Amino acid sequence: MATRREEAPDLGQVPLRIHRVTTRRRNLRTLQCPLEPELLVAEFAGELPPDVALAVREHIVLCETCGERSAKLREPYELLAALGSEPVPFVPDLRDTVRTHARRGHAYRSVLRVAGVASRAGAIGIASVIGVVVVVAFLIVGVLYTASAQSVSRSSNGLSHVPAAASGGTLLAATDKVVPIQDSAGATWQVGEVIAVDEHTGAVRHSLPASSQSLHTAQAGQLPIAIVASPDGRTLYELTSPNSKRQQALIAIDIQSGKVRYVTPLALPGTRGLPAQSPADALAISPDSSQAYIGLALPHPDATGVRILVVGTHDGKISSTMSPSVSQTIPEPPPPGSLPSSVFPNQIPQLDATGGTFTLAAGGALAVSPDGQWLYDLLTLHTPSSGQYGVVRRISVTTGETVQELALSGDFTLTQLLISNPTQTPAPATPTATPATPATPELLVVKGSPDAQVFVMDVTATGPTLLGDIALGGPPSPENVTFSGQLSASPSSDGTQLYVAQNASAENGLIVGHDLWQVDIQGMGVLAHRLDSDAADAVLANASGVASDPEFILRGGEVLLIAPDLSGQPTAWLNLSDGHPVLQLLAAEQ
Repeated sequence: MATRREEAPDLGQVPLRIHRVTTRRRNLRTLQCPLEPELLVAEFAGELPPDVALAVREHIVLCETCGERSAKLREPYELLAALGSEPVPFVPDLRDTVRTHARRGHAYRSVLRVAGVASRAGAIGIASVIGVVVVVAFLIVGVLYTASAQSVSRSSNGLSHVPAAASGGTLLAATDKVVPIQDSAGATWQVGEVIAVDEHTGAVRHSLPASSQSLHTAQAGQLPIAIVASPDGRTLYELTSPNSKRQQALIAIDIQSGKVRYVTPLALPGTRGLPAQSPADALAISPDSSQAYIGLALPHPDATGVRILVVGTHDGKISSTMSPSVSQTIPEPPPPGSLPSSVFPNQIPQLDATGGTFTLAAGGALAVSPDGQWLYDLLTLHTPSSGQYGVVRRISVTTGETVQELALSGDFTLTQLLISNPTQTPAPATPTATPATPATPELLVVKGSPDAQVFVMDVTATGPTLLGDIALGGPPSPENVTFSGQLSASPSSDGTQLYVAQNASAENGLIVGHDLWQVDIQGMGVLAHRLDSDAADAVLANASGVASDPEFILRGGEVLLIAPDLSGQPTAWLNLSDGHPVLQLLAAEQ
C-alpha cells in the first residue's frame, strides 16, 4: 500500500520574542526598554518584518542605552559574517548537504548566542569569543589537513549479517577516497575509489581501481566529475577533475579485474587541452558501450563552441566533436485539452526565445536514446518577457546537429535528466494474472522544488514530445524563490516506476525539503511520498526485477534499504568500517 507521511516543513526560523518598544509612530504599541540582544541582532540581520524593523530602528535612534548596545552587537556580528564569506574547501558531492544543513539556522542561532555573550561581557567577552573562534579554526584546519594527507585503507563494510538486498547482483558505489594513477606520458591523475558490493551479503567484493599506490582521502578538487558504468557491465569510466594545469582525462577501468585499461587526456582537436572556460562536466555511454560522450560546460550554449567530445571506448581515442545549435523559435507542449499535435502540427505553440539567456541545466548532463541514435541535453532559458523555461534538445549522433527542441515552462535550477530504458517485463499483479505489456523507453526531466514535477517524453525520431506531467508536491514557497541542493532520480528496471529523492533548501534558507517519492511513470501519478526530516540524499532502484526486493537510499554517507513502496523504516546495509562516507550510488547490476 502506498504510504504518505505528512510533516510540517522545517522552516529553520528562530523564534523571536517581540516586546513593546517606545516609538514616535502612534499607530505602534509601546514596547519594553531596553530591547533584548536577540531583537537588536535580528534588526540589522534583516530578519524582522518591515514594520517591526522600522520601529526598532526609530527606538535605537532615540534611546541612548539601546543605541549603544546595538552598536556593540553589530561589530562582532559583522566580523563573524565576514568570516562566513571566505571560500572554504569542501568535498564535491557533499557540498550541497553541507550548505543545506548550514542554512537551517544553526549559524544564525550561533551568532545570536555570540552576540548575547558580547552584550553582557563587553569588550572582554568579544575578545574571548574571537580568540576561541580563531583557535578552533586553526585546530580544524590542522586536523583536516593531516587526515587528508594520510594514507587510508581500501573500503570494506563495517556491518555484518545485513539483510539481503537481492539474491544476487552487485551494487557499485563511490567513496571519498582517491588513488593516483599515471598515464603513459607520466602525468598523474586522481582516480576515485569505487566499491563493488555483493547485494546478497553486503560484503565489498572489489575496490577499484587496482593499484599498488596508496589511497588517500580526497582533498578539494580531487574527486572525479562523473563516474559511469558501461551498459554491458564490463567497464567503469571516470571523468577526472581538472588538475593543477586545468587538464582532465577519461579513465577506463575493468570492473572485474580493477585494471586501468587506458587514460585519455582530453583536448579539442588540434590543441593540447580543453578551453579554460569550458571544462568537461558530464559523461554518458552509448547503449552498445562503443562510444563515450563527454559534455563540455559551455558558458553560452547558444553560441558557437564544442559542446560534446566523442570517444571510442575500445581504444580511448577522441574521434569527433559536436556543436549543436539553439533555435530562436522553440516548440512548446500544447495546452491541456487542445488538439493533438500529431494531427494538427500547425497548432503547436511556439516560444520566441529572441533576447533570452541560455545556460546549461542538470549539471550539463547528457542522455543517450536506447537505440543509440540521439543525444539529449537540457538548457535553462530566461526570457525578458515570458519568464523561465527548460529547453530539451535532441541531437543527432551522426551529424552532431540539433534536430528538435521542446520548451517546458518553469524554474529548472534543480533538475535531473535521464532515460528510462526497461530491461525487464513488469511483473503481473498476481501469479495467475496475464503478463504485463513491456513498458516503452522514455525521456525523463525531473524538476525539484519549487513545484517539483516529472516531465515524461518520448524518445522516438519525432520527439521530444510531452507525454505526461506529474506534479510531485514538496515544500511550498513564494514566487521567485530558487532552491538548491541535491536531487536524485532512478527508474525501475521494468520502466514502470521512478524513484526521486530531494534534499533541498530555498535560497533564503528558511524553507527546506526532504522528500522521497515513488512515481508511476506509466499511469502518470505519485504512488508514495515520504517527508522525513532525513529521508534520503540519493536513491537507486534495485535491478533485481523482484517486486518485493528493497530499493537503495543514501543518507549521511551510509547506504540503507527501504521497502519498494517506501513504507516502514530504512534498514542500515552498508557503513564503511573506517568511518569514511559513501558519496554516490552508481549502479545496481545483475
